[in-house]
Amino acid sequence: VWELASLCGAGLCFIWVPGKLYERFLWGRTLQEEAGAGEVRTMQQHMSRMLSRSSAAMEELGTVLRESNREKSLNSLDTGRILEDLSERVCGSCEYHSSCWGERFSETYETIGAIMEAARYKGIIEKKDIPLFFLNRCNNSEEFIKRTNRHYELYRLNLSWENRMRRGAQIAAEELGCMAGMLQNLRNYLCTQLELDQNMSRRLQEELARGNLPVQRSQVLKDLKTGRYTLNMQIGTGYNKKLKVQLESRVSALLGIPIQVTDSRMIRQGLWDWKMEETCRLRVDGCILSKGVEIVSGDSTWMGQLPGGRYVAAISDGMGVGERAGGESERALRLLRLILNAGAEEAEAIRLLNSMLLLSGDGEHFSTIDMAVMNLYTGSVHIAKAGSAATILKRQGRIQIYRSDNVPVGIIEKAEWEVFQDQADEGDWIILASDGVFDQREGCEAVERRIRQVLLEEAGATSRQMARRIFDSVRGCGARDDMTVIAMKIGRK
Repeated sequence: VWELASLCGAGLCFIWVPGKLYERFLWGRTLQEEAGAGEVRTMQQHMSRMLSRSSAAMEELGTVLRESNREKSLNSLDTGRILEDLSERVCGSCEYHSSCWGERFSETYETIGAIMEAARYKGIIEKKDIPLFFLNRCNNSEEFIKRTNRHYELYRLNLSWENRMRRGAQIAAEELGCMAGMLQNLRNYLCTQLELDQNMSRRLQEELARGNLPVQRSQVLKDLKTGRYTLNMQIGTGYNKKLKVQLESRVSALLGIPIQVTDSRMIRQGLWDWKMEETCRLRVDGCILSKGVEIVSGDSTWMGQLPGGRYVAAISDGMGVGERAGGESERALRLLRLILNAGAEEAEAIRLLNSMLLLSGDGEHFSTIDMAVMNLYTGSVHIAKAGSAATILKRQGRIQIYRSDNVPVGIIEKAEWEVFQDQADEGDWIILASDGVFDQREGCEAVERRIRQVLLEEAGATSRQMARRIFDSVRGCGARDDMTVIAMKIGRK
């Protein structure tokens, strides 16, 4: 009887209790999570389609530009306009006009073809280049030669400008290809590599609620390729040190990895968006020393953080010395910084930079690039070089020197640049230097031996001390160019 009564009471409660309460307290959270995951998947699919279409469109535009703007040579000379001009202006009043341009037209045409062939090889037409039979019957041979030379020179100048425009279109096509690749990489990251971890988001929300932290919403994103987490939380207060410490402590304990707050910005009045990322395993202590031949150095440098836990150091050496060279190298590094921050890889970034400099210049002003990019999570190092001096890596007490014989950026359209790969860890060193450091009277090999000796002897130095000692060791060897040294010491976070 009691069992029957209990069953009936439970049934009545199920009928009378409003459905909204069940949705809120029982299965509502699960339904919300499933709906949220479905919305994320739908959004990812939409972004994937949009980015794929944009990438394919850019790739197709590049293909069209390449195919429709192939360079022409002097072999494609159109003799039709030359024939018309010669017939009207040189031969129009001649008594033999009807004969040369009528019954003997084939001989006249063949003669002009032979003249053009001579012009292609010599650049100018002389009287001896014209067949004797034609000279014997031509009353205006001097004017004929003069007018033909003028047409040929005009055609050559026009062709030069047309080909320059075609080369610009080819370079633009290469840029479109690089941008298409960047969009495709972005699509892969957002739509296949990045995942919303619903389970971890729920656990994080519950953990923060138990700690009475003012978190209204939390979201945990996981990079499936690297396994790293990125967290976004909406909090009812702005940045303060106490809340930062509490969040880092609780989130790190929950995930089992060190997490740090990287950003805090206001969404609207009373609501802030906090961003947290996995703490990098390594850090870089860097120092730059530079001395110019003139007051303004032609070398420019850049050190800083990139997205994804990467750290970059770069030297660019402009053509020559002084203010003009410094302006060229500074512009090259400014463009390189923008390209890398947009998500390009090292080799792709240098190719795109080369295209941009070619489009904005005339190929006579160039800059070298020496760049080291380090992943502070894994310790991998990518060393990219474009016409630059040697890069020296000291790893676990051993010295590795990377050299390259390729050209600087901004000279030629189709060139290949090398990107070397290595590893670095706590206590290792990376040394970048401009051409002026190695271009000494005693030779590059002697300078490399000096730097090698300093690196082996000064293991416990700071980056400032190391840069100063390398600088001092080569400064008295007869420098003939601007000198710049970047010393980077790898440490643990």
